[in-house]
Amino acid sequence: MSHPSRSRRGEYSQCLGNQGADKREMGKLAAKEEVGVMEKSLEKFLPTKKVGYLAVMPVVDTVAFEGYQLAPKNLMFVFVTMGIREFSLADVDRLFAPLEEYLAKLMDRRVDMIVHGGVPLSIIMGIERHEALLRRIEKATGLPATSTVQFVVEAAK
Repeated sequence: MSHPSRSRRGEYSQCLGNQGADKREMGKLAAKEEVGVMEKSLEKFLPTKKVGYLAVMPVVDTVAFEGYQLAPKNLMFVFVTMGIREFSLADVDRLFAPLEEYLAKLMDRRVDMIVHGGVPLSIIMGIERHEALLRRIEKATGLPATSTVQFVVEAAK
């Protein structure tokens, strides 16, 4: 198989109006094509989907480890840690006061959906507050939102 830049020299000359394309212009066009070929070969290493994850704990370890064991290949988790101090309604209010800031960080990373993590926290919040939080996330981002407590409920069915 011939090298892409060598096999297309005639095309490069035609693109430049058959004016005897100089070597620098041909080199630039060949370099662009080579970059395209490289990008194509690297695609298999890039995520095809990104899941934004609002992690209530200050450190992410088990969730990331287990998530990558179960997730399909090329799925990336994007974690924002929120730093819960205690499992109380007062700390829930403190934790979610800057929610839009957390969501902006996830949107900057171009996530495809958002998961609110933390089963015990969702239980403390109660169904109405939990559902309101998910609606708030969806309204602020335009993305689908779910939670780990919803995963547990679905798994139990």
